[in-house]
Amino acid sequence: GAAVSATGSSPLRVEDEELLTGRALFVADLPRPPGCLELRFVRSYEAHAAVRAVDLDAARTAPGVVGAFGATDLPDLPTMPPTPGNPVPEGMDRPALARDRVRFVGEAVAVVAGEGAAHTEDAAELVMLELDPLEAMIGVDEASRPDAPALFGSRSNVVGEHVVGHESLPSLEDAPIRFALTVPHGRLVPASIEPRGIVVSPQADGALIV
Repeated sequence: GAAVSATGSSPLRVEDEELLTGRALFVADLPRPPGCLELRFVRSYEAHAAVRAVDLDAARTAPGVVGAFGATDLPDLPTMPPTPGNPVPEGMDRPALARDRVRFVGEAVAVVAGEGAAHTEDAAELVMLELDPLEAMIGVDEASRPDAPALFGSRSNVVGEHVVGHESLPSLEDAPIRFALTVPHGRLVPASIEPRGIVVSPQADGALIV
């Protein structure tokens, strides 16, 4: 049969009724297997700061909590994996939990594990972060200045430069009219309100129930 294209069409949404009437199944609605723990991350409230202290004592003794951890408690924690097709430049790895510095609002600094979402949410609020604010940069222009504070040690904030064009184009030096144009591009990162999620339960015989 002929290929069907969605370009230019306005297909009707089919998922709204279940979402709006409460019949849809969200990750929070999935039944938890016995022994399943909930995690809650404690995140930076500063855009750029040195991490002076992470006090987890109160969270660790809160009801229903089985553990609370910062980066120093998990020395073998790996760095965040790169996005497919976008390798991380050398020296710019982002830790799963910030250790010495936070570089954006919302960066994870600690994690609390507990028996149920209510316990972990309450305990996460007991974690005390001591962050010493550093100069923050708003926008690409500020961050790419030669005198901008470096986010990753001594290396430049500029990861790379790309020139768009083609060798076959005539020299612009001979053009009768020349002008420079700066085209701002808004930040756009489409993301679901709730990410996809599954519950996997290991069985005594080694099988997994997904």
